[in-house]
Amino acid sequence: MERHLGKFKTTFISFFSQGISPQKISLAIAFGFCIGIIPLLGTTTLLCTGLALALRLNMPIIQAVNYITYPFQLLLFIPFLKAGTFISGQQFNYTLTEIQFLIQNDLWNSILKLMYANVFGFLIWLCLTPILFASIYFTLFYSLKGLEKKRSTNSIKL
Repeated sequence: MERHLGKFKTTFISFFSQGISPQKISLAIAFGFCIGIIPLLGTTTLLCTGLALALRLNMPIIQAVNYITYPFQLLLFIPFLKAGTFISGQQFNYTLTEIQFLIQNDLWNSILKLMYANVFGFLIWLCLTPILFASIYFTLFYSLKGLEKKRSTNSIKL
């Protein structure tokens, strides 16, 4: 029994301590935020999990940022859809409440109505994300690198 607890403790600690370098933390936060605002509701947790596992990023950090970003996803959802319909030449004059009502009352019809707008909204997100990602990543990376250097300099003086 104690052997199993020791193995669990080791696994638990390695899970939370994986990806804590300045580079990995910066990647986790940048990906968490950028994926967190994707205009495809209900996909962010799975996408962040896949990225964290594939790139060996810190899962708690990427998911925390993803969940904190959720209000931004809701705020940007309609603008992404409106921009998508503008590009595709469709009309779009729904509010988030009206979209929720459509989905609750006629899921299939609402999917068909919103599909093209969502596809073009996703393409707009895809075009904007590299700029947003680079801004977040490099700002955090150089800030964390500076903090790490400052910390190591202070620990040597002690």
